[in-house]
Amino acid sequence: MKMLNVKLPIDTQFNQFSAKFSAAFNVPTPGEYDFSVTTNARVSMGKTVQGALYLIEAITVAGSVQREDYLEAVKVSAMPQIVFSLKSKGYPILPKPVFIPNYIDAQSWAAWFSAKQSDDELLGTVTGSLVQTAALVGVASVSLSVVLNCYEITDSQFIRMFEERSEEFFRSSQRVNV
Repeated sequence: MKMLNVKLPIDTQFNQFSAKFSAAFNVPTPGEYDFSVTTNARVSMGKTVQGALYLIEAITVAGSVQREDYLEAVKVSAMPQIVFSLKSKGYPILPKPVFIPNYIDAQSWAAWFSAKQSDDELLGTVTGSLVQTAALVGVASVSLSVVLNCYEITDSQFIRMFEERSEEFFRSSQRVNV
């Protein structure tokens, strides 16, 4: 796999965006833990800095039930997934939803988004369902905690080069095989 190795500005800050999403048993779908409820739509994961460029470096998803129990309960036809968006834009910042067939332990990523508006927020929306299995009998609800590890870049020259996709930006970066 090839990845872009980018030299980030020295004043780049590490930032984490996080939120918790819950699904109650039998609400609204009988026999399921359904995440597709309004309380899991457009949940704030944290405020962004106006004018900043963000590099999502990793995602982690953990849950309130054992990993094996979650995996066994995933409803394949309605697999849990998360969509990230900015409050000001309303549309997804990634081209596709992130499916959650199992818990995710700091999976490496390389996705970019920028925050142009003041008082903007990164939002997460989780949909999908789990079915109640024998291991989940008596479990009233299942929760998922989602954390994005990001680099927050405020260096105006770096952002300008990135947005223009200038030769200088790509010359200062190099491709590496991993």
